[in-house]
Amino acid sequence: MSRASEELFISPSSISQTIAEIEAEYGVKLFDRLSKKIYITNAGKLLLDHAQQVIYSYDRLDKSMRNSSEKALLRIGATMTVGTCLINPLLNKYYEIYSNVDVHVDISNSISSENKILNSKLDVAIIQEIVKSKDILYQKLWTDDLVLVCCPQHKLAGKEIDIRLLSGEAFILREQGSGTRRILEDALKETDIDIVCSWTCSNTEAIKNAIRYCRGITLISKLLVEKELKCGKFSQIFIKDKKFSRNIYLIHHKNKYINQALDEFIHICKSTTIGQLTNINEATTSDPLIS
Repeated sequence: MSRASEELFISPSSISQTIAEIEAEYGVKLFDRLSKKIYITNAGKLLLDHAQQVIYSYDRLDKSMRNSSEKALLRIGATMTVGTCLINPLLNKYYEIYSNVDVHVDISNSISSENKILNSKLDVAIIQEIVKSKDILYQKLWTDDLVLVCCPQHKLAGKEIDIRLLSGEAFILREQGSGTRRILEDALKETDIDIVCSWTCSNTEAIKNAIRYCRGITLISKLLVEKELKCGKFSQIFIKDKKFSRNIYLIHHKNKYINQALDEFIHICKSTTIGQLTNINEATTSDPLIS
């Protein structure tokens, strides 16, 4: 309370009175007061979420009115695979229509993108998991195929095996919070296989380099390793009666004001297939997606 009063230049008693009035108005408790400390309640979190949206909308309105000639800002979140393989072709299509938009892209895992949507740090995000918050709307865009890959010298390279043969194998995994990691862990748990994690990486290039040096096996989007598989730098491991895939979703806050610039980006995402985006990638570069 003291810190808030200093930042707002009002007395702590005024803040306490305002909180008490809000609690009385809605018949809720915004904070629990325990042992001279305060803890935000679920009702407090709900109010905070809506307040952040209101403040963000006001800031955008204020900036737009004061700088009518200023470029519009679009803040897009993307997971590693989307950020590596799909976001640039999407933006190329977007810039054909909206060249006067300042686009900021944030690459992180699904959970991080979801939190940034809730905290008004992103306008929209493209992720690989269904979100957990009821305050976020999501739409399925595409399906992403996942493959188990290893170096060509690995004993399982190119083989079709029973999933139980993965027991004891060293795995190169994404960080906690990654949808790809969760898919692999869930599949192995179904057959009571304890996963052996030899590397944990939040960077796709680090994962691919570990594969090149035969450090283990990884589950990864086929989009990220398609060229390495075709030229024989990587080998795939096939699991009998099992294929890995995940859906890719577009998400935004349910209270998000959808302006024209954001609406057009959403439309492009929904009307473009993943095949079209990968074809654009191949047409615009002869280099590996990550090399």
